[in-house]
Amino acid sequence: MAKKTKENLFKISIKLGNVIIKGEGLTALEALRSIPVPNKITTKGILTISQGKKKKELIYTVPKLKRLFYPNAQPILVKYLAMLIK
Repeated sequence: MAKKTKENLFKISIKLGNVIIKGEGLTALEALRSIPVPNKITTKGILTISQGKKKKELIYTVPKLKRLFYPNAQPILVKYLAMLIK
């Protein structure tokens, strides 16, 4: 099993207005699942995913942000996000 180091740790943060929610993990899926689910999503947000020195920012609309927290959609969405930073 891989060791937790800053180089291979995935970090995901979502900025919703003036609130930033963060999560991290060994895989992108673990990082996404460690983010606490917000009570209500009413504005578009900026999703930032990083691994070591690689970083990518995406602007997400309300429906796409809500979809990030659907358990069945998470593995599919995470594959897309992980591909973006490779």
